Amino acid sequence: MGGGADLVSALPDMYFRVGADEVFLEFQGGRHDLALPPEQFLGRRVRDVMPPAVAGALLDAAARARQTGELQRVEYELPLRGGRQVFEDRVVATAQGDTVHVVRNVTERRLAEESLHEATDLLHAIASVQGEFIAGDPHGVYERMLGLAIQLTRSELGFAGEVVTGPEGAPLLRVHAVTDLAWSEPTRSWLRERAAAGVDFTNLRTLFGAVVTTGATVIANDAASDPRRGGLPPGHPEIGSFLGVPLTAGERLVGAVCLANRIGGYQAPLVDRLGPFFAACASLVEARRAEERRRREAQERAALEKRLAQADRLGSLGTLAAGVAHEINNPLTYVRANLELLGEVLAGLALPPEVAAEVGDALADARTGADRIRHVVQGLQAFVTPRDAGGGPVALPDVVDRAAALVMNELRHRARFEREDAASPPVRGEAGRLVQLVVNLLMNAIQAIPAGQGDAHAIRVTTRAEAGLAVLEVRDTGRGMPPEVLPRVFDPFFTTRDPGAGSGLGLPVCHAIASAHGGDIELESEPGRGTLVRVKLPAAPPEPGEAPAPEPAGGAGRRRRVLVVDDEPLVLATVARLLQPEVEIDGLADAREALSRLEGGARYDAALCDLMMPGLTGMAFHDALAARWPELAARCGFVTGGAFTDEARRFVERWPGRTLEKPFEAGALRALVRRLADG
Repeated sequence: MGGGADLVSALPDMYFRVGADEVFLEFQGGRHDLALPPEQFLGRRVRDVMPPAVAGALLDAAARARQTGELQRVEYELPLRGGRQVFEDRVVATAQGDTVHVVRNVTERRLAEESLHEATDLLHAIASVQGEFIAGDPHGVYERMLGLAIQLTRSELGFAGEVVTGPEGAPLLRVHAVTDLAWSEPTRSWLRERAAAGVDFTNLRTLFGAVVTTGATVIANDAASDPRRGGLPPGHPEIGSFLGVPLTAGERLVGAVCLANRIGGYQAPLVDRLGPFFAACASLVEARRAEERRRREAQERAALEKRLAQADRLGSLGTLAAGVAHEINNPLTYVRANLELLGEVLAGLALPPEVAAEVGDALADARTGADRIRHVVQGLQAFVTPRDAGGGPVALPDVVDRAAALVMNELRHRARFEREDAASPPVRGEAGRLVQLVVNLLMNAIQAIPAGQGDAHAIRVTTRAEAGLAVLEVRDTGRGMPPEVLPRVFDPFFTTRDPGAGSGLGLPVCHAIASAHGGDIELESEPGRGTLVRVKLPAAPPEPGEAPAPEPAGGAGRRRRVLVVDDEPLVLATVARLLQPEVEIDGLADAREALSRLEGGARYDAALCDLMMPGLTGMAFHDALAARWPELAARCGFVTGGAFTDEARRFVERWPGRTLEKPFEAGALRALVRRLADG
């Protein structure tokens, strides 16, 4: 028996035998640092020596061993001087009813298992939050991040967000995920609704504010008395312990995770152990920001590409329009002018009333047709390479009034016309082109409303100011447009109307006019709800006072002699008819021949020259006049069919008030020639 006792005493494990009366019968403390002397246990009851929880676990295991006759195992913890220790007790029952206990210290094994379990949880957490990012749910990243942080730290409450710069330059925490911190149902709903976009926490005189302002981890295990605590609203859950972890990318603070109410509080080793998780969270916050920037840049790039494509289409149409306009305007000039001249002649003839009426109607119809052609050409000319819309300040309410007067006959049968001006600023531009823009918008609105329902529909025009811009809106209650056609509404010749009912140039012309004035145009529409078109134009700067222009010197006396140069013979003949007998015309089709006449000694009171001609252009002709006959160059005017080059535009801008666009009115031609000759 002594040999057995020696063997037991040599074991590293603790050994003891307990009788059925729960009294220690034998005790061997084992060979280890925690060995205990037998006299503390022998003859004493287990419940008197061991902590209640440990005694209960040992005695329960002993009872199971007696009942089953099998080996029983139980683990328990003891808080000793060296810290928390974990023991495993193996229990067997003897034939006499005693139980033999072999106890081993398994603290290292248990800590290794827990460390492995925590590492596994940590790796799972990192993979999980990364997976949320890959899934493409920005809000879900923060929700998952916060949920895992609470799980890993066994916290009760928390929130997570990104650090951004506020309007006044100070940092703030934009929270995207939050546990149930709300102290009322309305506040709870408000937080939930705004979590995806972010709720700005701006009070930095708080525990989380200390994280944002210092970029350092904040641990407060007695949060109620911590001087950094900013106070809580009534009804807010109590905060016993607090942990705020900064999320940094490099040296930049990009976010924070704030947690509260962990049993036992928070310690630095816990934060160190979770360092890889919080580092992964920081990387994902930065990656989410980069992804948002990429998406925003992609949207901006797509919008720019759309505008460039639109500009390219308009540019191609502009090249075509320039040539078409020039070719149409030349014959249209002599058609309209000769119709006007015929009207003047017929007015002086004594014709029978019925003949005069019939001929007058025929001339009026012809002029109407010519005017329609002119309007189409003017629409096409809006697509010629955009030119800056010069001119003086133009009041948008006046533009609206002029446009409404032109379409009122059509409008009154389809809708009520409503006007509102909220102190819109003037814009710098060409009043005529702006009137054309509003006329086109009004006609589109009119044609979107069925006839005969004027009381049920309205067209409302609003002019107002907005951030240094003048804004004009035209809203109708017509049929509207489906979403699939909206991307094409500004494409030239695209129309949603029946064949023959529209040219498809109305909105593209408006777009070109708005762009030429440095502005933009937007359209919103919904089937059955109507359409809203919004035009935004830069406001004109204040104009300094200007002295009135002097009246041109009049001159009644000798018959004026005018040199007219145009490569279109019928235009020459028409100009001669309109100006004679008041003016003597010397008409030539080639500018080089005109220079030869001048070299030969011919003298003129004024000159009128087409800008775009083969051989020698009107610009080159003027330069030659300025070099040899500067007095005639000062009295030289120009006509153009609209085929402007960049050089021609700059030339016209250099000599304002001297250019007449084809097709011109007889009165405008006579006034220009008279002004040049009297100049």
